[in-house]
Amino acid sequence: MNEYETKDAGDCFWEAHQVNLDLHYILEGTERIGYAAIEQLAVKEEYSAEKDAVFFTGALESAVTAGPGALVVCYPRDGHMTGIEAGCKETVRKVVLKIKL
Repeated sequence: MNEYETKDAGDCFWEAHQVNLDLHYILEGTERIGYAAIEQLAVKEEYSAEKDAVFFTGALESAVTAGPGALVVCYPRDGHMTGIEAGCKETVRKVVLKIKL
């Protein structure tokens, strides 16, 4: 279970995975989730096999808004940025399942 307060996109970060697909299921609150091809982003922190994550910097150009009941799929090697406020700061509670492909 993840719970956090949404924030401005400038305070969020990009990440991608190589092994696992992420399923984000929103229980409470609303957030925007940014997405981008990793080729459009700059590596900030190299891939960690332990975390199955690589972290990036880059502009937010595309995002979806996800509220209660929404399911967002983040495929391996697709950049995603979570926790972006959707109009105002609010608490989001969600389940993130990691599925090994």
